[in-house]
Amino acid sequence: LPGTIIRRHTGTPFMGYAGACYLIQEVCTALFDALFNLLPLGTELDETVATPARASLAWQDDAQALLDQIIEQQPILVRISAAKRLRDASEQAARADDAESVNSMHVLDASHALQLRSAA
Repeated sequence: LPGTIIRRHTGTPFMGYAGACYLIQEVCTALFDALFNLLPLGTELDETVATPARASLAWQDDAQALLDQIIEQQPILVRISAAKRLRDASEQAARADDAESVNSMHVLDASHALQLRSAA
């Protein structure tokens, strides 16, 4: 459409320039409606569980090796999110036990709670 302003259709004719403006306007409106129905609202995003802050808990070598083995068994597309969930759940289990470091039992418990296939 020529011009630098937004063109609006002038009424009911579906022929010529007015008809083309009407059809383009309807298509654009439908696309924007579809887009805004797909995007989550900010209020919905705020309702999710917050990501825990990274407190530096020490990891034992066997726990880190077990975490790596479990993550290697996950499908390639979900490895990053699975690793994050497993690491967070393992650290939460260690904090619940008042442990100073994450051990392999914490990783196993977290992998069973998250229903991840374990290497053990």
